[in-house]
Amino acid sequence: SHWSASWQYGYKQLVNSVTNIQDSYDRIYITTSLGRPHTYFLFYTQQDPLEYVANRDAGGDAFGFTETRSYGKYYFGDPPPKSDFSDEQWLVISKGDGVSDDTAVIETILNLNQDPVFVIHSL
Repeated sequence: SHWSASWQYGYKQLVNSVTNIQDSYDRIYITTSLGRPHTYFLFYTQQDPLEYVANRDAGGDAFGFTETRSYGKYYFGDPPPKSDFSDEQWLVISKGDGVSDDTAVIETILNLNQDPVFVIHSL
């Protein structure tokens, strides 16, 4: 349990929780502050690689690695100002160290030490 954060514990639980409620949201924003979350979503949802490659928005990062910005309704990184999309329902996954007061927390994913890893909230 001491090293659960080092092993990215919480992503499987996050993917399960998000996929159970994703149909209620227009966009899903997932923090990249803990790595590259798209890989966990692709793995745990068994996404077809050809479909993913055909439908993703990706480009190179500063180090020359491919960075996935989005695919489908999933967006990786911080959301833009909500005022730009006020008619949409958003699900936002933040790092577990805090969420602004104007959001409704749906679930907090804990690691094996019971420390918050991810907070799932709606905007």
